[in-house]
Amino acid sequence: MAIFFMGSGLFFYVVLENFVKPRMLDKKLQAHPLLIFLSLIGGIKEFGIMGLVVGPVTVTLVVILWDFWKLYRRELILNKGHR
Repeated sequence: MAIFFMGSGLFFYVVLENFVKPRMLDKKLQAHPLLIFLSLIGGIKEFGIMGLVVGPVTVTLVVILWDFWKLYRRELILNKGHR
Protein backbone atom coordinates (compact mmCIF):
# COMPACT_ATOMS: atom_id res chain seq x y z
CA MET A 1 0.00 0.00 0.00
CA ALA A 2 2.84 2.40 0.84
CA ILE A 3 4.44 1.75 -2.55
CA PHE A 4 1.15 2.70 -4.24
CA PHE A 5 1.00 6.02 -2.39
CA MET A 6 4.64 6.73 -3.07
CA GLY A 7 4.21 5.94 -6.78
CA SER A 8 1.04 8.00 -7.16
CA GLY A 9 2.60 10.91 -5.26
CA LEU A 10 5.66 10.81 -7.49
CA PHE A 11 3.45 10.63 -10.58
CA PHE A 12 1.42 13.69 -9.58
CA TYR A 13 4.58 15.60 -8.66
CA VAL A 14 6.15 14.87 -12.04
CA VAL A 15 2.98 15.84 -13.91
CA LEU A 16 2.61 19.10 -11.97
CA GLU A 17 6.28 20.10 -12.27
CA ASN A 18 6.75 19.17 -15.91
CA PHE A 19 3.40 19.94 -17.52
CA VAL A 20 1.15 22.14 -15.38
CA LYS A 21 3.76 24.54 -14.01
CA PRO A 22 5.29 25.39 -17.42
CA ARG A 23 1.83 26.13 -18.83
CA MET A 24 1.03 28.47 -15.94
CA LEU A 25 4.38 30.23 -16.31
CA ASP A 26 3.88 30.43 -20.08
CA LYS A 27 0.86 32.71 -19.66
CA LYS A 28 2.73 35.06 -17.34
CA LEU A 29 6.06 35.11 -19.17
CA GLN A 30 4.70 34.95 -22.73
CA ALA A 31 7.35 32.41 -23.70
CA HIS A 32 7.10 29.07 -25.48
CA PRO A 33 6.23 26.20 -23.10
CA LEU A 34 9.22 24.16 -24.26
CA LEU A 35 11.52 27.05 -23.38
CA ILE A 36 9.97 27.27 -19.91
CA PHE A 37 10.26 23.50 -19.48
CA LEU A 38 13.92 23.49 -20.48
CA SER A 39 14.64 26.44 -18.20
CA LEU A 40 13.09 24.56 -15.26
CA ILE A 41 15.05 21.40 -16.01
CA GLY A 42 18.30 23.29 -16.59
CA GLY A 43 17.79 25.43 -13.52
CA ILE A 44 17.20 22.40 -11.31
CA LYS A 45 20.21 20.61 -12.77
CA GLU A 46 22.59 23.54 -12.24
CA PHE A 47 21.25 25.20 -9.08
CA GLY A 48 19.18 22.54 -7.32
CA ILE A 49 15.92 23.69 -5.74
CA MET A 50 16.83 27.36 -6.29
CA GLY A 51 16.93 26.53 -10.00
CA LEU A 52 13.13 26.49 -10.03
CA VAL A 53 13.37 30.27 -9.74
CA VAL A 54 16.77 31.01 -11.26
CA GLY A 55 16.22 29.06 -14.50
CA PRO A 56 12.98 30.73 -15.67
CA VAL A 57 14.14 34.18 -14.49
CA THR A 58 17.37 33.86 -16.47
CA VAL A 59 15.56 32.71 -19.60
CA THR A 60 13.02 35.52 -19.22
CA LEU A 61 15.79 38.10 -18.97
CA VAL A 62 17.45 36.69 -22.09
CA VAL A 63 14.15 36.79 -24.01
CA ILE A 64 13.51 40.39 -22.92
CA LEU A 65 17.02 41.46 -23.90
CA TRP A 66 16.61 39.72 -27.25
CA ASP A 67 13.34 41.60 -27.88
CA PHE A 68 15.00 44.91 -26.98
CA TRP A 69 17.86 44.11 -29.33
CA LYS A 70 15.42 43.40 -32.19
CA LEU A 71 13.60 46.70 -31.54
CA TYR A 72 16.90 48.58 -31.38
CA ARG A 73 18.09 47.11 -34.68
CA ARG A 74 14.74 47.87 -36.32
CA GLU A 75 14.96 51.49 -35.18
CA LEU A 76 18.53 51.73 -36.49
CA ILE A 77 17.46 50.42 -39.88
CA LEU A 78 14.41 52.71 -40.05
CA ASN A 79 16.37 55.79 -38.98
CA LYS A 80 19.17 55.02 -41.42
CA GLY A 81 16.72 55.15 -44.32
CA HIS A 82 15.37 58.62 -43.36
CA ARG A 83 18.70 60.47 -43.59
